[in-house]
Order: sequence, then C-alpha cells, then structure tokens
Amino acid sequence: MELGGNNAIIVNDDADLNMLIPATVFACVGTAGQRCTTTRRIIIHHKVYDEVVKRLVRAYSQLESRIGDPLDSNTLIGPLHTQQAVMQFKATVAEAIVSVRFFLSFYISSSCSFALDSFSEHSRIYVCLFITGGKVEYGGKVMEGKSGNFVMPTIITGLKNDAEVVRRETFAPILYVLKVIY
Repeated sequence: MELGGNNAIIVNDDADLNMLIPATVFACVGTAGQRCTTTRRIIIHHKVYDEVVKRLVRAYSQLESRIGDPLDSNTLIGPLHTQQAVMQFKATVAEAIVSVRFFLSFYISSSCSFALDSFSEHSRIYVCLFITGGKVEYGGKVMEGKSGNFVMPTIITGLKNDAEVVRRETFAPILYVLKVIY
C-alpha cells in the first residue's frame, strides 16, 4: 500500500546545529525531494530559529553546482521526473507565497438603511482577508540554463503549520520552515 509522507524534523533549542544542518539537507533534497520519506517540514524552536534558517540558506546555496546528471558521481541532486512535476513545483511555490484565508461574520445595525427584518440589531458583519504568504529564503525557481527538469532546492519560511500547502505532500525539494514557541 502506498501512503503519502509529510515528514518533519523537530529542532529543540539545545539541538546540535552542526549535526542538524547536513542531516536536514540530505533528508530534504536527496532524490530531488521525490520520495515519500523526504523531509518536507522543519519545526524549529524560536530561540534557534534565525540561526538555523541562516545556516540552511548557506548550505543550500552551496548545492547549485551539485545539481545535474544523476549518473555523474559529483551530482547530489538530479532532475524532477517529468515536466509536469516541474509545473507542480512552480505552482506549489506560487501557492506558498500567496496563501489567503477569509474570515466572515456579520453585523447589522438597526440604523443601517439596508437592514433586513431577519437581522437583529446585534447582528454583526466582519469580513477579514488574511494574506499569510510565505517567503522564499532560497531557491523557488526552475533552472532555465540546464537541459532537463531541474529546479532549485527551496526553503520557504513564514507559513503557519496548518497552511494547506504545508500539509500536502509535494514531490519536489521544497522545505517549509516553521517557528514554534514552547
């Protein structure tokens, strides 16, 4: 039976960051993020969040020269399996950047000219639009200069843990970085 994966690494404030960073990079970008056991989320204690993000971005920035032909022994990250997977990668990054939520409630005052008989004077109307988009810290792009289905390994911050895009399995090297206070 095939079951999807949305694996996470949890980082406490006393974590060994020197061990964490290479392990995270391997878990997130190996096989270009195309296996069910790929790490897709890293949940970081707020005390070490900024340092971990900085180190991850630095580590990811060293990967570009290692993206290429999977038969080459110097390659660390190969291509996505199809052009459709590249399109899904682009759509997922775009969705993560613009994540929108709506909150609706209603209030009608008895002094409103459009008040209907079915509303009491204590009825309320609230219309709130929350744009909770993420930020691409690294990557998020297709590698246009390479022949094949190559994408940059991607780090996205600023999303809530319950964002739809974070909860969904994506077969691409996209890492969602989540901050937690506990």
